[in-house]
Amino acid sequence: MHGVKRRVRTAKFQEHFSQAQLFYNSLCPHEKQHVIDALSFELNKLEEMDIVEKMIERFTNIDLDMAQKIAMNVGGTMPSAAGKANHGKKSAFLSQEAYKPSEPTIKSRKIAILVGDGFDAVGYEAMKGALLAHSAVPVTIGTRRSRVKNSLGKDVQPDLHFEGDRSTGYDAILIPGGAHVQSLAKSGRVIHWIREAFGHCKTIGAFGEGMHIVSFLLSSSYQSALLCAAGVDLVKAALPLTGLKFAEDGSSDAVVRSYAVVTARSYSTESAKADLSIQDGNTGFMSNFAFYVSQHRCWARETDGLVSQVAF
Repeated sequence: MHGVKRRVRTAKFQEHFSQAQLFYNSLCPHEKQHVIDALSFELNKLEEMDIVEKMIERFTNIDLDMAQKIAMNVGGTMPSAAGKANHGKKSAFLSQEAYKPSEPTIKSRKIAILVGDGFDAVGYEAMKGALLAHSAVPVTIGTRRSRVKNSLGKDVQPDLHFEGDRSTGYDAILIPGGAHVQSLAKSGRVIHWIREAFGHCKTIGAFGEGMHIVSFLLSSSYQSALLCAAGVDLVKAALPLTGLKFAEDGSSDAVVRSYAVVTARSYSTESAKADLSIQDGNTGFMSNFAFYVSQHRCWARETDGLVSQVAF
């Protein structure tokens, strides 16, 4: 009895798509969209359409809906059938959403505090103290790196300046109130900081006059909003984003939370007391802000179409 020894690959070795299907099936809607956007971006660079068509055909072996959306984006032939049936299995450990902390925390999170001459000294110190109390890393970003004056006339040394850094290096941004809002509103770099942070789904916090700049910097009608920058209330005049809300009651320290944009007209003693804990819906401004920072990003901005309305 004898046989022939051969080096061969089994049929199982030829199965390249089950793991890819498992990965894609396990993603949240916004994560699936990120995959579609990334693949569409890469295929858009190809000049040879036959390669694009072959790649779309490959993608039908993973998920037909994904392949169809990519084909629509890159101008390929719309596939009508899956190359391989999707097994529908999922894993609870493949989505980033599965790794949120059981208790909200902002430990080690970098928070950029945007300031210029005339920023609210009391509010700034209160915000910075609350962040440090929860082991976050506040970084003061100024209109210049040399000293700026707060509302009490005291010099404060920024850590960095707007031209030398980007919002992409931080987990969230905070804007205190004060007279500095007028100069920040006229800075194209500050505009980019705030819109970029919004576009990347990061938490944005502002109170007092600081909330005015957030409202109009997220406006698509920048020139019209700029004319209103000296007014008491820029919110209604400059905000076209459907569903995005800001604090409006000037006699209240109530916090408004809308797509991880946290605003309040004032920062009172009662609000500061409530900031001892991190939770959504608490009366404290910093408590609410910290909760949304702990959630990492507000992906609902993407899925609800708000990000696509803002240039950044």
